[in-house]
Amino acid sequence: MTLQAWVESPLQILNAVEYAHAQQASMVIHARGGSESLTRAATLLEPHLPTGVTVRPDGRSAMLSPFAAASRRIVGDAYSGQVRAVIAMAGARRSVLVDDGSIMLALGEQLARDQALQRPGIDEGWPMRVLGRIATHRLRTGLVKGRVEVFTAYADRAPFRELAKLGGRISRNTYDWVRGVRLDEAAALRPTVIVGAALVPDGHLLPTPYLAWLRDRAAQGDLTYVPHRREHGPWLDEIAAIPGVDVLDAGLPIEVLLGAASASVGSVVTMPSSVVATLRAVLPPEVDLEVRGIPPQWWSESASPTMKAMIEAIQEDDPS
Repeated sequence: MTLQAWVESPLQILNAVEYAHAQQASMVIHARGGSESLTRAATLLEPHLPTGVTVRPDGRSAMLSPFAAASRRIVGDAYSGQVRAVIAMAGARRSVLVDDGSIMLALGEQLARDQALQRPGIDEGWPMRVLGRIATHRLRTGLVKGRVEVFTAYADRAPFRELAKLGGRISRNTYDWVRGVRLDEAAALRPTVIVGAALVPDGHLLPTPYLAWLRDRAAQGDLTYVPHRREHGPWLDEIAAIPGVDVLDAGLPIEVLLGAASASVGSVVTMPSSVVATLRAVLPPEVDLEVRGIPPQWWSESASPTMKAMIEAIQEDDPS
């Protein structure tokens, strides 16, 4: 039986592939159409996919995709309005929820507490709130009855321990596939890599202190800056203009790029974000992963308390 997945980000592609690899299963991954970064990542990953796994950019809605009618579904983002609509109209069936970064922790907590799914920091309208309530009921019921599984790098965290107590099937994503991928792009990485973040382009952080920090790091030695997919245009030009900074926009999830380059990379620096848990799973012990805390003066006036709390929770929870 071929599994059907619906994904809306490059990281979701990665985690769907990891599930197929772990299960040694065939899978068609339907990548939501209209996203240049998603299409680019799918094209770059195609030569490296496990046997029986394909990624297809899909311009249809999830409801019109084979994903909706599949007996077994791989869900990249349960917060997606399209996915919620499928669950509301066609039920949860046999589903596997894979990570979309650290937001999976919020999803796990809402399911464990029987709260309506609501994307953190977003004021959703009543149609989405209704779909969120239906999705929680059906996913939670499926978890208790063993029909819904969670495949996550956060398997040992409290929300998933609670769901396991309810009878949920929780399995750990150990990123075995990505560690075996080899990419030509990885050869361009310098020994120090800084992982870009969308916090400045999204308006949460002030650009001036962030750029000053990058200048200080580059003054200590040349480095590679791997941008977030929402870092582009004049903002990325400013970063590239810093002496000693080489910007490498490979178009791939950072986990794939660094998993292929572990032999050449000695240090990886990142803001507290969703990549922390996945990079700890992907990078070998000899690579130093530094989680750079965010000083209070870096936050902009528009940064929401919810966003700050999420970042602080990741920072406090990290063992480094």
